[in-house]
Amino acid sequence: MLLHALLNVILGMGSVFLVLILISLVIYCFNIFPVIEKKFKKQPEKNVSTPELPKELQILNEVEEEDEGEIVAAIMAAITAYTGMSQDDFVVRSIVRR
Repeated sequence: MLLHALLNVILGMGSVFLVLILISLVIYCFNIFPVIEKKFKKQPEKNVSTPELPKELQILNEVEEEDEGEIVAAIMAAITAYTGMSQDDFVVRSIVRR
């Protein structure tokens, strides 16, 4: 009976220490992950320059505030043509440039 109790104690303590060792290995792996991540991110960065805009977009960038009414009308015409709704069914609240 004493042998059986001793075996239970050894088995219980062994499993606890085994789990503690497993947890410590998992915690140690958290130190390895950033190193691996840095290796993958070390790819040389390409020199990114701003590309020149096509002429059509340059013209759109130069549009003044007084031309916004024409833009709103064109957008509303496109929306009504796409959805088949009347212009009275929806209202444009604001147009924000990004």
